[in-house]
Amino acid sequence: MIHNKQYDAGYVGYEQLHGYLEIRCILPNGKGINPAFWLLTDGMWDDDTDGGVSGAEIDILETKTGYDSDEYFGSIYQTVHIDSYGDAHQQEIQGWFYADDPYNKFNTYGVEWNEEEYIFYVNGVETARTSFGGVCEVPLYLIISVGVNEDIYDNDFLPASMTVDYVRCYQYKQ
Repeated sequence: MIHNKQYDAGYVGYEQLHGYLEIRCILPNGKGINPAFWLLTDGMWDDDTDGGVSGAEIDILETKTGYDSDEYFGSIYQTVHIDSYGDAHQQEIQGWFYADDPYNKFNTYGVEWNEEEYIFYVNGVETARTSFGGVCEVPLYLIISVGVNEDIYDNDFLPASMTVDYVRCYQYKQ
């Protein structure tokens, strides 16, 4: 199921239930920059999302904003968040995955979301699969964002930008 969503502020967004979603992009570099490609539902703000079935946040790609060491430089992580952002919040980080020079070259990041599980990919290679918290059964809306935090003052790579070649969203045939 695919449809546009009308938000309170008059914006129209895109949401989908199940399928494959992918972005091909070059990531911004340096401390304080947090690019992400993620899925979310309004239900995630509720105190209990039935373990994720009625609301979840799926981070298809996200990067660490600070680099205390070179350990995570050039990597992304993929995470499933459930049960709100309050005291009940739970998350499962799928791991840290390295792309091919992601600050200078295009790479693809994707997730297949079906009734059984989430399957994550980097450059077409499966990185993780999970059904943590139960698989979300409500449409999620798509977000592409570049967050900035207080570490930005120490970023030698400014100005920064996230260059998106494409976003593709596929749904299963009915």
